[in-house]
Amino acid sequence: YDYIVVGAGPTGSMVATELARKGFSTLLIDAGKDYMHPNITVPAFQFNTLETEQIQWDYWVKHYDESTGLRQQVLYPKASGLGGCTLHNSLIHVYPNSRDFKEMVELTGDKSWAETTFRKYLETIALYRLVRPGAQVTSDADLEDYIRKTSWGHHATGTMKIGKDDDPNAVLDGNFKVRGVENLRVIDLSVMPNLPGYFPVMFLYLLGMKGADAI
Repeated sequence: YDYIVVGAGPTGSMVATELARKGFSTLLIDAGKDYMHPNITVPAFQFNTLETEQIQWDYWVKHYDESTGLRQQVLYPKASGLGGCTLHNSLIHVYPNSRDFKEMVELTGDKSWAETTFRKYLETIALYRLVRPGAQVTSDADLEDYIRKTSWGHHATGTMKIGKDDDPNAVLDGNFKVRGVENLRVIDLSVMPNLPGYFPVMFLYLLGMKGADAI
C-alpha cells in the first residue's frame, strides 16, 4: 500500500477516501466494522448507541482524586466501527466559528489553515437544507438567545497539538507530521489546541480532507 490509515473515524475515513480518489492504494484499519444496527442508523435512537455493546470501548475518565461528594469516574464510551464516534452523534453537524480558523493560522503561520480552504472542502461534500433556527430568528440578539438555550458540548482535544517549530508544546507541524518521527502523521481532533466550535464532527471531515491534501 502507498498509505496505511489507522482509525476509521470521521478524519481517518476522509483521509483514506481522498487518498484513494487521488489514485493511491490505501489501507484503512479499524477495530470494528460497518455496523447497520438501528440504534446507529436511526437518529432518534442516539442515546441507545451508548449501550450498544458491539461498538462500545467503555473508557472511564477519572476527573478527581478521592474526595467526598464528587463522582469518581465519568463514562467516556467512544465507539469502534466505520465512522468512529460519529456512530454516537445522531447525524449532527455544526460548522466551526470563523475565529477557530484564524487561531490556527496564527498558531501555525500557515495561511492554508484559513477558513477559505475549509469552505472549499465543505462545498464538495455538503448537501443540506436549513431547518433550524428557522425564520423566526431574524437578528443577532435572537440568534444569541437561541444558541444559549439550545447549545451544549463536551469533546476531548489538544493532546497532539499542531504549532510552529518554536512552540515546545507542539507535537505536530502544520502538515500533521509528528516531530522527530519519520513517516507518521496524526490527523484527528487531538491536533487542535482548542475545541473548534462546540460540536466538532463537521470540522473533522474537513480536517481529514486537509490532511489528505497535506500528504
